[in-house]
Amino acid sequence: TTKLRSFFPGNTWLQQGYVRYRTEYGEFKAGSFYRRVGLEWDDSFFGNIEYFDGFMLDPEFGVGFEGLHNVSGRLDAEYSLQYFSSSSPINGSLPGRDFVSQPDARAKNDVTMRFAPVWHFNKWASLNVGGSFAQGTIERDASPHNLRRQLAADATLQLGPVLTYGEVLRQTVNGHVVLPPQDATYTLTGIRWA
Repeated sequence: TTKLRSFFPGNTWLQQGYVRYRTEYGEFKAGSFYRRVGLEWDDSFFGNIEYFDGFMLDPEFGVGFEGLHNVSGRLDAEYSLQYFSSSSPINGSLPGRDFVSQPDARAKNDVTMRFAPVWHFNKWASLNVGGSFAQGTIERDASPHNLRRQLAADATLQLGPVLTYGEVLRQTVNGHVVLPPQDATYTLTGIRWA
């Protein structure tokens, strides 16, 4: 009955909404869907600082291609390429922690790339090592524009029912910075048993 965040347009919203076309190598998407920079989610119920600063589960409007392809018997390749023309006015960031809570700010021409080889050692053990890059502009009506870049490296090791993961994400913001986002380095680690 209430907004998730004060800057949301209302108490109901579209988290993701897109059309997709599947091919042998992956799927094309067009609409509003999540940016892929680093780990998409940490599989927790509550979330983490990357979620509360607007990095995880962050939908924007654009087109993309993503897939998982078997390269050889024990090696897969996970990949994505996305272009977002503009940001969606929603994500999980707390007010003041990301540009979406500023009424006159929006992301424009955001490009993301991700590549992650996945090695399957046997039926119960695998290692996924990924690298991501993103770049786009934060435009504001009354304040300076900024160029935002993000680099991320992550690894996920699965041993039967135990999953361990870690990520380092670096964000740099060029131009005169008066409001978020700002330069920052995030680290995330976790372990899960299922």
